Order: sequence, then C-alpha cells, then structure tokens
Amino acid sequence: MKTGQDAASFLAALVLRNINGHEVFEIGSNIVRYRDLISLCGKAIRGVKNIIIPVPFFAVHLSSLWIQLITGIPNSVGEALAEGLKSDTIPSKNRFREVTGRDPIPLQSILKQLSEEMRKKSE
Repeated sequence: MKTGQDAASFLAALVLRNINGHEVFEIGSNIVRYRDLISLCGKAIRGVKNIIIPVPFFAVHLSSLWIQLITGIPNSVGEALAEGLKSDTIPSKNRFREVTGRDPIPLQSILKQLSEEMRKKSE
C-alpha cells in the first residue's frame, strides 16, 4: 500500500459512515513523543537518527529560528514544530479498524516507504 493511502482510505470510509453529532476519529495507536518521531524520520531517511539536543529552558521562538536556519522552512512552521516537541501523540480514540476493517500501516513501515519515495525522487 502506498503512503497516504491509510489516511485516504480512512477518510473515504468516513464519508460513507452515518455520523450523528460529534465524534472523534484518530489514525494510529502508538504513543510517540514528537522528538522520537523526528529521530525515527532521520533514521529512515539517512540511516542515522537525528540528534536533538535538550536545552535547560525551552524557548519556542529561539528553537523555531534554528529550525528555519537549518531547514529553510518558514518561521511559523518552525514554531509549530518546536511547540509540538513539548507534547506526546496520545491517540485515545483509535477507531481505524472499526472504520476500515483493518489495522493502520505501522509507523516504521510508513517511514521506510516515505524514505524510499524521497530517494527515488532525488535520483
């Protein structure tokens, strides 16, 4: 299955679902710290985990400037990423199987697929 198809199949199944009122649907079931996700991305893409250096104080704006300097992404995106490092992803209502009839693709598999797609595009 290609990357992105998990989310697409989930949304397609939700379109056909009769939803009454407010419901929460999350994709994924693992508790992952964002900093660990960044490291896993580095390992999948480059074969080496990204190094994240903890600082005694967490200045989101200062961190976003470093992110912008290193990656070139806009400061507003860097701020959102830096702010996210404070949190863990904790899916509490994973209903993927209920909606699609199957389990989501594991995170490591998705990262491997993405890194392979990135390598093909850069060749």
